[in-house]
Amino acid sequence: MKHTIAALALALAACSSAPPAAVQDAGPAKPPPAPLTLELYDVTDLANDVPDYPGPGEPPAANGTQLAASLARGLVSAGGVEVKNGLLVVKAAEPEQHSIGGALGMLRRRKEFLVTVQARFVTTGKALDGNARLHSALLPSAVVDRLVASTERGSVLSAPRLTCVNAQRSHIVIASQLAYIKGYEVRFNRAGEPAPDPEVGVANIGLAVGVRPALLGESGPVLLGDLRIALSEPRLDPPKVDSVRTPFGVVERPDVMEHAFVLNPVLRADETLVVGPLPRPWSKSADLWVVVSCTTEKAEEK
Repeated sequence: MKHTIAALALALAACSSAPPAAVQDAGPAKPPPAPLTLELYDVTDLANDVPDYPGPGEPPAANGTQLAASLARGLVSAGGVEVKNGLLVVKAAEPEQHSIGGALGMLRRRKEFLVTVQARFVTTGKALDGNARLHSALLPSAVVDRLVASTERGSVLSAPRLTCVNAQRSHIVIASQLAYIKGYEVRFNRAGEPAPDPEVGVANIGLAVGVRPALLGESGPVLLGDLRIALSEPRLDPPKVDSVRTPFGVVERPDVMEHAFVLNPVLRADETLVVGPLPRPWSKSADLWVVVSCTTEKAEEK
């Protein structure tokens, strides 16, 4: 892991004036796997009493039990999570069981805390190999901020930020929208004649971030549950829309491609998640990084 983190930070620093030596010891070596234990958690008292705001294709948790199971699955790397008669049955390593217990405890106090998540989309300004391997790693926040600030030929393309209640699903979309006719629903009138009704689709062109941040303790760390980062780009500018004529009318298909990435990182104090280089949907070179950080606060302080 140490070499992966160093390689990530050095790649991000390729066009930066920051000295490479600053990131050589960014993290410890990965410890050996811990033995698995079985724990039962009573979650019958949990209620999902805060509305979710999921992004496209992201269903909300239907109740508190499903919400608890979703958070537990985001924390378990080996083993499994099941729900049986109001009990959360978890097979996981002892440190993960500790995190799950903390997450459930904070879930019972969820309205007391707010979590703010920011995702900075950064380009280094340097063409990288399109076959560059995609990595994710946690780095010291001070190191990442210094690297981003000192990137000479790059820039921060966008920095969306969202604030939500602890364990609430939220998303933000920064995109232009392209409407198109994706098909027809054919209804028959009383005379038995077909009356096609066009179904309109909408293609987003830009970026989207969705997440369910959950505190594992009053002062952290924070699970960024099902963190979803999506990029949508047209192949041509302006976007091209292909069309096919059918017996009921024209069906359209915009030449827009989306790449989405889903992670479940746990951020501790003064840590920042770095993901990259992201392959652009239509580009031959990968030169885009996502830098994700979060802060927490008491709800009454807002």
